[in-house]
Amino acid sequence: MTHGIVAEDLAAIAHRLADEGYALVTGLFGDAELALARASHAVDGRAAEELARTRLRTLSDGLRALPDGRRPGGEAGGLRLAVVLAGPVAPGAPPPAPPAGRGGDGPTAVRLGADVPPGHAFLFDPRRVRVEGSGAADGPVCLTVGPQRCGEGPAGAETDRAGAIAERIAGAFREVLGEARVESGASFFELGGTSLEALRVASLLREKEQVSLRLGDFFAHGSPAGLAEAALRRSREDGAAPGSSLRSRARRRAGRHFPLSLSQEGLYAMDRGAKGAGFFNSVWWMRFEGAVDLVSVEHAVNDAVLRQPALRTVIESHGGRPVQRVLSRPVPVERTDLRDRGGRGLRRIMAGEAAEGFDLERRAPARFRLVRLADDTTVLVGTVHHVAFDGVSCDLLVDEIAHAYAVRLGAGDPRPELRRHYADFAEWQRDTLRGDRLAEHLEGIRAVLDRPCPRIAPAPERDYGFLARVEEFEVPGAIEQRLAEAAVRQDTSLFVLLAAAMTRLGTRLSGEPEQKVSVQAANRSWAGSEHIVGCFSNVLTVAGNGHEEVVAAARAGVVEALRHEEMPFDTALSLLGDEGFDVRAGLPGLGLALQTSPARRIELPGCAVTTGQFTESGDTVDPTPFPLVLELWEDGGLRGVVRSLRGAWPDDSYRRALAQLRLALADAGSSGGR
Repeated sequence: MTHGIVAEDLAAIAHRLADEGYALVTGLFGDAELALARASHAVDGRAAEELARTRLRTLSDGLRALPDGRRPGGEAGGLRLAVVLAGPVAPGAPPPAPPAGRGGDGPTAVRLGADVPPGHAFLFDPRRVRVEGSGAADGPVCLTVGPQRCGEGPAGAETDRAGAIAERIAGAFREVLGEARVESGASFFELGGTSLEALRVASLLREKEQVSLRLGDFFAHGSPAGLAEAALRRSREDGAAPGSSLRSRARRRAGRHFPLSLSQEGLYAMDRGAKGAGFFNSVWWMRFEGAVDLVSVEHAVNDAVLRQPALRTVIESHGGRPVQRVLSRPVPVERTDLRDRGGRGLRRIMAGEAAEGFDLERRAPARFRLVRLADDTTVLVGTVHHVAFDGVSCDLLVDEIAHAYAVRLGAGDPRPELRRHYADFAEWQRDTLRGDRLAEHLEGIRAVLDRPCPRIAPAPERDYGFLARVEEFEVPGAIEQRLAEAAVRQDTSLFVLLAAAMTRLGTRLSGEPEQKVSVQAANRSWAGSEHIVGCFSNVLTVAGNGHEEVVAAARAGVVEALRHEEMPFDTALSLLGDEGFDVRAGLPGLGLALQTSPARRIELPGCAVTTGQFTESGDTVDPTPFPLVLELWEDGGLRGVVRSLRGAWPDDSYRRALAQLRLALADAGSSGGR
């Protein structure tokens, strides 16, 4: 038997060992792996017994049926078995001695969870392995290992691992960017990649290659070689993200409650303060044209809602704290017929949906309405509360419904049940954001907010109020082209160029070089989140300089801000406030969001579907604290809206601010970063 310290996350280890010819115990990288890592967290005898039974069952199943139908002791002479245990390893810690055998060629007993320390991999000859079990919670699974002939440990040379990972990253670059050839030193942004495409690359690598990257890595290490080093470094620092935990699965079976995520907790508190007004609603639509089967559309909506539990949760009180409980029933789909009105009135319906809040304690946070405009045209209007939704979720849900509709008409296969749910993320977040990890995030956010932010709007803050103006905004094509070219030239992304433009705007409006911008981040680094509808997005503060080296300063500010992407901003403000830190003086006055395009065209059996998102214009009520927010998406151009608080911009100062915004965008595309 050989062993070695694990310097990668479990998924990366699994991928590499499989390449090296090892057979991995089935399931050890799912629930049983989590059980092994968290055995010490069992709070009572029953929970400990469930962990023990799961470990024994998974190991036994894995040893009885190895990949490709091969069996231990069969004809697979060179087959080797790898058992990898999760858990962090202290930097510089020496490897432990292997468990002692009983002399000579006698067997070695390895009691998982007791003799074997977390964070190590042990390799076995499967022809000489027997699984034994006991009812004891402190050591429920024992591998009895015969004489070993394997002499190779799981840890190869660091450079070999980095090279293999770099090649996988280069392959993802080629797939997403459509490049025929990508060198290990080629920069993602110099190849024309965008921030949104970087998220797609990260998702692809996590799902298919078991390589964990975050958006900030692409700004700090843009090449496959640099990203590979970042992936290895993170795997040494972080434990693997858990999947669906035993605790979560037990709760699902019993229909019990789950904790709210930290973002959900903040949104729920604000929703109650607003007495259920529709401030946090997202309204989107799918327009079906052709021979549409309305019954199948309804079933498709139900299928999508049943697959995405966040859309059918209610919030209850348990022990004096809000918790979420997943309902077993789907969400009803209402119908409205506008054919006798010539299809008029659809926008009024969507405006009404945007204004009508949710009773989160009694009703699911999603509702749907089929609006018949003509015999061959029907629009599905979806309304979801932000407590269960974000910008990425909109794309996911549209895709879920479209796929489910095709399946209902026999044009596809149903998707399997999701292994991870949003409730698993909520539990992981609360288990993870504590101790040193929490302190590091709070210190980083405190450092950015500690510097007062110049006042952007002419009116004093006490006059802002909540009456907002929403106005459509489009970046001229010539400026958009220059921004895209400048991003490639300076080896960065369009998002960084837009952040630089906003810091330049802040300097133009305030006269102060040091600026801060609030930006929207997808926050989808948690493994599995790329498939989950839920409230993941977060607000970050980017520090920059609007006077000189504008793009370089914005890029550095984005990299630093993304280090704290997983820390919900509202929660950080609350915790810092509890410590006596005055957060208000350091909050930005400008906001920026770059979203995926809401407009898509999908071909389905018998019909075509176009999609979009309802956007209010004119005066409305908006609880945002930012005097001016630019929200854009790439849709055959850069277009979106500007949101502003009317009380912050008296007289004609708002029009002057818009003119300065256009100049700042032009500067970012032509100034070369200075």
